[in-house]
Parts: sequence; C-alpha cells; structure tokens
Amino acid sequence: HLYSFSDLEFYPVTCDVLLRGLDGIVWVIDSRLEQLGENIQAYRSYQELLARHGVEQSQLTQILQYNQRDAKNMLSPETLRMHFNPKFFAETKAIATRSEGTMNTLKVICRKIILRLIPAGV
Repeated sequence: HLYSFSDLEFYPVTCDVLLRGLDGIVWVIDSRLEQLGENIQAYRSYQELLARHGVEQSQLTQILQYNQRDAKNMLSPETLRMHFNPKFFAETKAIATRSEGTMNTLKVICRKIILRLIPAGV
C-alpha cells in the first residue's frame, strides 16, 4: 500500500490505521529558504507522531526528497542534509510541478523496502 498525507494530526483514527505496519516514509522537504522553519517544525512533528504511536524509526525505510529544486532561493543539499538527514538516509531531488524526480523517489523507496523485507522472509 502507498499513502500520501500531509497532516495526520487532524485524522487520529486514520493515523492509527496508516501507521500500523508502516514499512517506509518519504519525507518531502521544500528546498526553498523561506520554508526552512516550517520544514523543521513539520519534521519534528512527524518524528513525535511516530514516537507517540510506537513506530520504531530504526525499523522503517526512510528517504528524503528535496523538492522545489528549481527555486531561485533554494537551499543547498548540504544545508538540507544538516537539518534533516543526520542518519544519512537516501536522498532524491525533485521538481514535482514538472514531475521531475518523483518517479525516481518512488522507485528508490520501493526498492529499499523490498530489499529490507527479503532477508526477513516477508
């Protein structure tokens, strides 16, 4: 199953169902400088949400997609990595409005989940 959501805090029942048995997450980070504060807050909120629901992040496949890579005021991948990727998850770049990089992100997360599940015999 593949789900896309922005704010599960408003849908607690849906949140419980979606987070149960979760295999992976794509964190979509807006690369624009003016979105940095909002991105940091959203990233922290999702980490807290996973913890509250007993989701062990070390058991998840996680990748980060740096979106808005065509913006004039975008942050460098190094700056984004410093804020959002201390554990060195896989990263992809995208310009979603032009469908650039979005399919690659999907392929990367699917491949990583499958490779993680195969040794477990799932």
